[in-house]
Amino acid sequence: MLRNEVWAGAKTAPGQAIELPKVTPYLSYAIALVDAAVYGTLVRVSATQGPEAAAELLASVGFSRGAVVEQGELWRLLSGLVVHGGLGPVAVVLLGMVAVAPRVEASLGYRTFTAAYLLSALAAADTIIALGGAAADGAAASSLPTAAASVAAAAAASTSAASDGSGGDLLAAMLHPAGADVMAAVTSAAAGGAAGGAAGGLGLGLGALGAVMGIAGAAAAHEVVNGGVEQTAGSSRSASSSGAGTSGSSNGDAAHGHGRSGAGGAAGAAGTVRVDAGAVLLVVGGVAAALPYIQEAGGAGAGALLASLAAGFGTGFALAATAGPRYQVTREVDLPDGSMWIPDPDNVQEYTVVLDRTTAIQRSLATGLMALALGGASLSLVLGAAAAAAASGSAAAATAAGL
Repeated sequence: MLRNEVWAGAKTAPGQAIELPKVTPYLSYAIALVDAAVYGTLVRVSATQGPEAAAELLASVGFSRGAVVEQGELWRLLSGLVVHGGLGPVAVVLLGMVAVAPRVEASLGYRTFTAAYLLSALAAADTIIALGGAAADGAAASSLPTAAASVAAAAAASTSAASDGSGGDLLAAMLHPAGADVMAAVTSAAAGGAAGGAAGGLGLGLGALGAVMGIAGAAAAHEVVNGGVEQTAGSSRSASSSGAGTSGSSNGDAAHGHGRSGAGGAAGAAGTVRVDAGAVLLVVGGVAAALPYIQEAGGAGAGALLASLAAGFGTGFALAATAGPRYQVTREVDLPDGSMWIPDPDNVQEYTVVLDRTTAIQRSLATGLMALALGGASLSLVLGAAAAAAASGSAAAATAAGL
Protein backbone atom coordinates (compact mmCIF):
# COMPACT_ATOMS: atom_id res chain seq x y z
CA MET A 1 0.00 0.00 0.00
CA LEU A 2 2.81 2.38 0.88
CA ARG A 3 4.54 1.87 -2.46
CA ASN A 4 1.45 1.92 -4.68
CA GLU A 5 1.74 4.29 -7.60
CA VAL A 6 -0.84 7.06 -7.44
CA TRP A 7 -1.88 8.68 -10.68
CA ALA A 8 -1.30 12.43 -10.66
CA GLY A 9 -1.15 15.13 -13.27
CA ALA A 10 -2.91 15.42 -16.60
CA LYS A 11 -2.45 13.31 -19.70
CA THR A 12 -0.21 15.07 -22.18
CA ALA A 13 -0.14 14.49 -25.92
CA PRO A 14 3.28 14.11 -27.55
CA GLY A 15 4.96 17.45 -28.20
CA GLN A 16 3.05 19.31 -25.52
CA ALA A 17 4.21 20.41 -22.08
CA ILE A 18 4.22 17.73 -19.40
CA GLU A 19 1.72 18.60 -16.69
CA LEU A 20 3.33 18.08 -13.28
CA PRO A 21 0.99 17.97 -10.25
CA LYS A 22 1.20 21.33 -8.51
CA VAL A 23 -0.82 23.41 -6.06
CA THR A 24 -1.26 27.17 -6.05
CA PRO A 25 1.15 28.64 -3.47
CA TYR A 26 -0.71 30.77 -0.94
CA LEU A 27 1.08 30.06 2.34
CA SER A 28 4.47 31.38 1.21
CA TYR A 29 3.12 34.84 0.40
CA ALA A 30 0.97 34.89 3.55
CA ILE A 31 4.01 34.10 5.72
CA ALA A 32 6.03 36.81 3.94
CA LEU A 33 3.26 39.32 4.60
CA VAL A 34 3.14 38.45 8.32
CA ASP A 35 6.94 38.70 8.63
CA ALA A 36 6.97 42.10 6.94
CA ALA A 37 4.10 43.35 9.12
CA VAL A 38 5.78 42.28 12.38
CA TYR A 39 9.08 43.81 11.35
CA GLY A 40 7.29 47.00 10.35
CA THR A 41 5.75 47.09 13.82
CA LEU A 42 9.18 46.81 15.42
CA VAL A 43 10.49 49.61 13.20
CA ARG A 44 7.56 51.83 14.15
CA VAL A 45 8.02 51.15 17.85
CA SER A 46 11.74 51.89 17.55
CA ALA A 47 11.16 55.13 15.64
CA THR A 48 8.45 56.45 17.97
CA GLN A 49 9.38 55.05 21.39
CA GLY A 50 13.09 54.39 21.06
CA PRO A 51 15.20 51.29 20.35
CA GLU A 52 15.00 50.16 23.97
CA ALA A 53 11.22 49.68 23.61
CA ALA A 54 11.72 47.69 20.41
CA ALA A 55 14.40 45.58 22.11
CA GLU A 56 12.10 44.82 25.05
CA LEU A 57 9.30 43.84 22.65
CA LEU A 58 11.68 41.60 20.73
CA ALA A 59 12.95 40.00 23.94
CA SER A 60 9.41 39.42 25.24
CA VAL A 61 8.10 37.48 22.22
CA GLY A 62 11.14 36.21 20.28
CA PHE A 63 12.92 32.91 20.70
CA SER A 64 15.89 32.87 23.06
CA ARG A 65 17.54 29.98 24.82
CA GLY A 66 17.29 31.61 28.23
CA ALA A 67 13.55 32.27 27.96
CA VAL A 68 12.80 28.68 26.94
CA VAL A 69 15.13 26.95 29.40
CA GLU A 70 14.95 29.20 32.46
CA GLN A 71 11.35 30.40 32.16
CA GLY A 72 9.86 27.30 30.55
CA GLU A 73 8.14 29.25 27.76
CA LEU A 74 7.97 26.46 25.18
CA TRP A 75 5.85 28.56 22.81
CA ARG A 76 8.99 30.58 22.06
CA LEU A 77 10.36 27.60 20.14
CA LEU A 78 8.19 28.76 17.24
CA SER A 79 7.44 32.40 18.09
CA GLY A 80 10.75 33.49 16.61
CA LEU A 81 9.40 32.57 13.19
CA VAL A 82 7.82 36.01 12.82
CA VAL A 83 10.13 38.16 14.98
CA HIS A 84 13.37 39.42 13.42
CA GLY A 85 16.01 41.57 15.05
CA GLY A 86 17.53 43.23 12.01
CA LEU A 87 17.18 43.98 8.32
CA GLY A 88 19.56 41.19 7.32
CA PRO A 89 17.54 38.26 8.72
CA VAL A 90 14.16 39.63 7.60
CA ALA A 91 15.50 40.36 4.10
CA VAL A 92 16.73 36.78 3.69
CA VAL A 93 13.44 35.42 5.03
CA LEU A 94 11.38 37.58 2.67
CA LEU A 95 13.60 36.64 -0.27
CA GLY A 96 13.15 32.97 0.53
CA MET A 97 9.39 33.25 1.01
CA VAL A 98 8.89 35.12 -2.26
CA ALA A 99 11.51 33.64 -4.59
CA VAL A 100 12.04 30.03 -3.46
CA ALA A 101 9.23 28.94 -1.15
CA PRO A 102 6.36 29.31 -3.69
CA ARG A 103 7.74 26.66 -6.04
CA VAL A 104 8.62 24.41 -3.09
CA GLU A 105 5.07 24.78 -1.77
CA ALA A 106 3.62 24.15 -5.23
CA SER A 107 5.56 20.89 -5.50
CA LEU A 108 5.25 19.58 -1.93
CA GLY A 109 1.66 20.59 -1.27
CA TYR A 110 0.29 22.61 1.63
CA ARG A 111 0.64 20.06 4.44
CA THR A 112 4.14 18.88 3.60
CA PHE A 113 5.33 22.44 3.02
CA THR A 114 3.90 23.59 6.37
CA ALA A 115 5.52 20.65 8.12
CA ALA A 116 8.89 21.40 6.51
CA TYR A 117 8.67 25.06 7.52
CA LEU A 118 7.68 24.46 11.15
CA LEU A 119 9.82 21.39 11.83
CA SER A 120 12.93 23.06 10.38
CA ALA A 121 12.44 25.96 12.79
CA LEU A 122 11.93 23.51 15.66
CA ALA A 123 15.10 21.60 14.75
CA ALA A 124 17.09 24.85 14.65
CA ALA A 125 15.75 25.88 18.07
CA ASP A 126 16.49 22.44 19.54
CA THR A 127 20.06 22.68 18.30
CA ILE A 128 20.57 26.04 20.01
CA ILE A 129 19.18 24.63 23.25
CA ALA A 130 21.32 21.50 23.03
CA LEU A 131 24.62 23.14 22.05
CA GLY A 132 24.16 26.49 23.79
CA GLY A 133 24.72 24.93 27.20
CA ALA A 134 28.50 25.21 26.83
CA ALA A 135 28.21 28.92 26.06
CA ALA A 136 25.85 29.40 29.01
CA ASP A 137 28.26 27.61 31.37
CA GLY A 138 31.14 29.76 30.20
CA ALA A 139 29.13 32.95 30.64
CA ALA A 140 27.97 31.95 34.12
CA ALA A 141 31.52 31.05 35.22
CA SER A 142 32.95 34.39 34.16
CA SER A 143 30.04 36.67 35.07
CA LEU A 144 30.21 36.85 38.87
CA PRO A 145 33.27 39.14 39.17
CA THR A 146 31.87 41.60 36.59
CA ALA A 147 28.14 41.59 37.41
CA ALA A 148 27.99 45.14 38.77
CA ALA A 149 30.08 46.55 35.93
CA SER A 150 27.92 44.81 33.32
CA VAL A 151 24.70 46.12 34.78
CA ALA A 152 26.14 49.64 34.90
CA ALA A 153 27.31 49.40 31.30
CA ALA A 154 23.86 48.17 30.23
CA ALA A 155 22.15 51.08 31.94
CA ALA A 156 24.61 53.54 30.40
CA ALA A 157 24.05 52.12 26.94
CA SER A 158 20.28 52.37 27.32
CA THR A 159 20.48 55.95 28.58
CA SER A 160 22.89 56.98 25.83
CA ALA A 161 20.71 55.45 23.13
CA ALA A 162 17.64 57.18 24.47
CA SER A 163 19.33 60.58 24.82
CA ASP A 164 21.07 60.85 21.46
CA GLY A 165 17.82 60.83 19.51
CA SER A 166 18.51 57.54 17.75
CA GLY A 167 14.90 56.48 18.28
CA GLY A 168 13.82 59.14 15.82
CA ASP A 169 16.23 58.02 13.12
CA LEU A 170 14.01 56.06 10.75
CA LEU A 171 16.91 54.67 8.73
CA ALA A 172 18.63 53.32 11.84
CA ALA A 173 15.34 51.83 13.00
CA MET A 174 14.85 50.07 9.67
CA LEU A 175 18.36 48.60 9.73
CA HIS A 176 18.27 47.50 13.37
CA PRO A 177 15.08 48.36 15.28
CA ALA A 178 16.47 47.30 18.66
CA GLY A 179 19.83 49.03 18.33
CA ALA A 180 23.06 47.12 18.93
CA ASP A 181 23.95 48.55 22.37
CA VAL A 182 20.40 48.55 23.68
CA MET A 183 19.86 45.01 22.39
CA ALA A 184 22.89 43.79 24.33
CA ALA A 185 21.54 45.44 27.50
CA VAL A 186 18.05 43.99 27.16
CA THR A 187 19.43 40.56 26.26
CA SER A 188 21.39 40.48 29.49
CA ALA A 189 18.35 41.57 31.46
CA ALA A 190 16.07 39.04 29.77
CA ALA A 191 18.54 36.26 30.46
CA GLY A 192 18.57 36.90 34.18
CA GLY A 193 20.93 39.80 34.62
CA ALA A 194 24.59 40.01 33.77
CA ALA A 195 25.08 36.40 34.89
CA GLY A 196 23.04 35.26 31.90
CA GLY A 197 24.86 37.22 29.25
CA ALA A 198 24.60 36.61 25.54
CA ALA A 199 24.38 32.84 26.09
CA GLY A 200 20.96 33.19 27.71
CA GLY A 201 19.73 35.28 24.78
CA LEU A 202 21.29 32.96 22.20
CA GLY A 203 19.16 32.91 19.06
CA LEU A 204 17.29 36.12 19.84
CA GLY A 205 16.81 38.25 16.72
CA LEU A 206 17.61 35.58 14.15
CA GLY A 207 13.94 35.20 13.24
CA ALA A 208 12.98 32.42 10.84
CA LEU A 209 16.44 31.78 9.42
CA GLY A 210 16.28 28.16 10.57
CA ALA A 211 12.93 27.68 8.83
CA VAL A 212 14.19 29.34 5.64
CA MET A 213 17.21 27.02 5.70
CA GLY A 214 14.65 24.21 5.83
CA ILE A 215 12.95 25.61 2.73
CA ALA A 216 16.34 25.70 1.01
CA GLY A 217 16.91 22.06 2.03
CA ALA A 218 13.48 21.06 0.71
CA ALA A 219 14.22 22.81 -2.61
CA ALA A 220 17.55 21.01 -2.87
CA ALA A 221 15.97 17.62 -2.10
CA HIS A 222 13.22 18.15 -4.66
CA GLU A 223 15.83 19.04 -7.26
CA VAL A 224 17.86 15.91 -6.46
CA VAL A 225 14.83 13.60 -6.56
CA ASN A 226 12.81 15.14 -9.39
CA GLY A 227 15.28 17.35 -11.27
CA GLY A 228 15.22 15.11 -14.33
CA VAL A 229 11.43 15.25 -14.62
CA GLU A 230 11.37 18.99 -14.03
CA GLN A 231 13.94 19.42 -16.77
CA THR A 232 11.92 17.23 -19.11
CA ALA A 233 8.81 19.28 -18.40
CA GLY A 234 10.72 22.46 -19.16
CA SER A 235 12.09 21.14 -22.43
CA SER A 236 8.64 19.88 -23.43
CA ARG A 237 7.25 23.30 -22.66
CA SER A 238 9.86 24.83 -24.93
CA ALA A 239 9.11 22.36 -27.69
CA SER A 240 5.38 22.94 -27.41
CA SER A 241 5.88 26.63 -28.12
CA SER A 242 6.71 25.70 -31.73
CA GLY A 243 3.05 24.87 -32.28
CA ALA A 244 2.17 21.32 -31.37
CA GLY A 245 -1.44 20.46 -32.03
CA THR A 246 -4.03 20.07 -29.35
CA SER A 247 -4.27 16.76 -27.59
CA GLY A 248 -6.69 14.44 -29.30
CA SER A 249 -9.36 12.80 -27.26
CA SER A 250 -8.87 13.18 -23.54
CA ASN A 251 -11.43 10.62 -22.56
CA GLY A 252 -8.80 8.41 -20.94
CA ASP A 253 -9.43 7.17 -17.47
CA ALA A 254 -7.84 4.42 -15.47
CA ALA A 255 -10.94 2.35 -16.15
CA HIS A 256 -10.74 2.93 -19.90
CA GLY A 257 -8.04 0.36 -20.43
CA HIS A 258 -4.80 2.31 -20.66
CA GLY A 259 -1.95 0.30 -22.11
CA ARG A 260 1.24 1.33 -20.31
CA SER A 261 4.50 1.14 -22.18
CA GLY A 262 7.23 0.45 -19.68
CA ALA A 263 7.81 1.80 -16.19
CA GLY A 264 10.17 4.37 -17.61
CA GLY A 265 11.91 5.97 -14.63
CA ALA A 266 12.32 9.71 -14.28
CA ALA A 267 12.89 11.06 -17.74
CA GLY A 268 15.58 13.57 -18.34
CA ALA A 269 19.17 13.72 -17.26
CA ALA A 270 19.29 10.35 -15.55
CA GLY A 271 21.98 9.93 -12.93
CA THR A 272 22.90 13.63 -12.81
CA VAL A 273 22.50 15.73 -9.69
CA ARG A 274 21.28 19.24 -10.37
CA VAL A 275 21.99 22.14 -8.05
CA ASP A 276 19.16 24.45 -7.07
CA ALA A 277 20.43 28.01 -7.44
CA GLY A 278 17.72 29.40 -5.16
CA ALA A 279 18.69 27.01 -2.36
CA VAL A 280 22.35 27.99 -2.68
CA LEU A 281 21.45 31.69 -2.59
CA LEU A 282 19.32 31.18 0.53
CA VAL A 283 22.07 29.28 2.36
CA VAL A 284 24.69 31.92 1.56
CA GLY A 285 22.31 34.75 2.49
CA GLY A 286 21.25 33.02 5.71
CA VAL A 287 24.83 32.57 6.90
CA ALA A 288 25.66 36.17 5.96
CA ALA A 289 22.61 37.50 7.84
CA ALA A 290 23.45 35.43 10.92
CA LEU A 291 27.14 36.40 10.86
CA PRO A 292 26.80 39.45 13.20
CA TYR A 293 24.96 37.28 15.75
CA ILE A 294 27.55 34.52 15.35
CA GLN A 295 30.41 36.96 15.93
CA GLU A 296 28.67 38.42 18.98
CA ALA A 297 28.04 34.98 20.47
CA GLY A 298 31.60 33.78 19.96
CA GLY A 299 33.04 30.38 20.86
CA ALA A 300 30.49 27.68 21.66
CA GLY A 301 27.62 30.08 20.99
CA ALA A 302 28.82 30.70 17.43
CA GLY A 303 29.07 26.96 16.85
CA ALA A 304 25.55 26.48 18.17
CA LEU A 305 24.14 29.11 15.81
CA LEU A 306 25.90 27.65 12.77
CA ALA A 307 24.76 24.15 13.74
CA SER A 308 21.18 25.40 14.07
CA LEU A 309 21.21 26.64 10.46
CA ALA A 310 22.60 23.29 9.34
CA ALA A 311 19.93 21.45 11.35
CA GLY A 312 17.18 23.48 9.69
CA PHE A 313 18.58 22.71 6.24
CA GLY A 314 18.93 19.01 7.01
CA THR A 315 15.39 18.74 8.38
CA GLY A 316 13.87 20.34 5.30
CA PHE A 317 15.98 18.12 3.04
CA ALA A 318 15.03 14.94 4.88
CA LEU A 319 11.32 15.76 4.98
CA ALA A 320 11.14 16.65 1.28
CA ALA A 321 13.10 13.52 0.36
CA THR A 322 10.84 11.18 2.35
CA ALA A 323 7.43 12.89 2.19
CA GLY A 324 7.78 14.87 -1.04
CA PRO A 325 6.66 13.72 -4.47
CA ARG A 326 8.65 11.23 -6.52
CA TYR A 327 7.63 11.79 -10.10
CA GLN A 328 7.76 9.05 -12.70
CA VAL A 329 7.01 9.67 -16.36
CA THR A 330 5.22 6.89 -18.25
CA ARG A 331 3.50 6.58 -21.59
CA GLU A 332 -0.01 5.26 -21.97
CA VAL A 333 -2.18 4.33 -24.95
CA ASP A 334 -5.96 4.67 -25.04
CA LEU A 335 -7.69 1.46 -26.08
CA PRO A 336 -11.43 0.91 -26.49
CA ASP A 337 -13.05 -0.95 -23.60
CA GLY A 338 -12.95 -4.70 -24.10
CA SER A 339 -10.78 -4.51 -27.21
CA MET A 340 -8.51 -7.47 -27.85
CA TRP A 341 -6.86 -6.01 -30.94
CA ILE A 342 -6.26 -2.61 -32.55
CA PRO A 343 -7.95 -2.13 -35.94
CA ASP A 344 -5.79 0.77 -37.07
CA PRO A 345 -2.53 1.21 -35.09
CA ASP A 346 -1.76 4.47 -36.88
CA ASN A 347 -4.77 6.16 -35.27
CA VAL A 348 -3.93 5.14 -31.70
CA GLN A 349 -3.16 8.17 -29.51
CA GLU A 350 -0.26 7.89 -27.07
CA TYR A 351 -0.12 10.08 -23.96
CA THR A 352 2.53 11.02 -21.42
CA VAL A 353 1.38 10.68 -17.81
CA VAL A 354 3.14 11.68 -14.59
CA LEU A 355 2.90 9.28 -11.66
CA ASP A 356 3.63 10.27 -8.07
CA ARG A 357 4.95 7.20 -6.26
CA THR A 358 4.69 8.84 -2.82
CA THR A 359 1.28 8.09 -1.34
CA ALA A 360 -0.70 10.07 1.21
CA ILE A 361 -0.05 7.37 3.82
CA GLN A 362 3.68 7.59 3.27
CA ARG A 363 3.58 11.38 3.55
CA SER A 364 1.59 11.23 6.79
CA LEU A 365 3.89 8.61 8.31
CA ALA A 366 7.09 10.47 7.44
CA THR A 367 5.77 13.82 8.65
CA GLY A 368 4.22 12.41 11.82
CA LEU A 369 7.32 10.47 12.84
CA MET A 370 9.57 13.47 12.29
CA ALA A 371 7.22 15.75 14.24
CA LEU A 372 7.06 13.23 17.08
CA ALA A 373 10.83 12.87 17.19
CA LEU A 374 11.50 16.62 17.18
CA GLY A 375 8.73 17.32 19.71
CA GLY A 376 10.11 14.69 22.09
CA ALA A 377 13.63 16.03 21.59
CA SER A 378 12.45 19.56 22.38
CA LEU A 379 10.83 18.49 25.65
CA SER A 380 13.76 16.39 26.80
CA LEU A 381 16.31 19.07 25.86
CA VAL A 382 14.42 21.82 27.68
CA LEU A 383 13.98 19.70 30.82
CA GLY A 384 17.61 18.59 30.76
CA ALA A 385 18.94 22.10 30.19
CA ALA A 386 16.72 23.49 32.94
CA ALA A 387 17.97 20.87 35.40
CA ALA A 388 21.59 21.57 34.44
CA ALA A 389 21.05 25.33 34.81
CA ALA A 390 19.49 24.84 38.26
CA ALA A 391 22.40 22.66 39.39
CA SER A 392 24.93 25.15 38.03
CA GLY A 393 23.16 28.00 39.82
CA SER A 394 23.18 26.11 43.11
CA ALA A 395 26.90 25.38 42.75
CA ALA A 396 27.66 29.05 41.94
CA ALA A 397 25.62 30.22 44.95
CA ALA A 398 27.47 27.79 47.20
CA THR A 399 30.82 29.02 45.86
CA ALA A 400 29.83 32.65 46.41
CA ALA A 401 28.68 31.87 49.95
CA GLY A 402 31.99 30.16 50.67
CA LEU A 403 33.87 33.23 49.50
